[in-house]
Amino acid sequence: MQYEYIPDLPESGGPPFYTLRGRQVHALEVEGLHDDDYPDFPKAYFVSARFADTGEALNKDELEKFAELHPGLASEWARS
Repeated sequence: MQYEYIPDLPESGGPPFYTLRGRQVHALEVEGLHDDDYPDFPKAYFVSARFADTGEALNKDELEKFAELHPGLASEWARS
């Protein structure tokens, strides 16, 4: 099972939604969702994301760093 969430970009130039190295990250895709893990989804993880300013995909190292900076976010999204 895969889950994708694309947040609205702030029109006011306000603070970014989620960031990595000061750049907004969006279009996050989460995998590792298993019905038997409901409702916590502890095995959920990010498989892709993009920088909002350029649309450039995060590489493997950047995805890992993003997950470290936002622990539990993949599981949180899976629960919503």
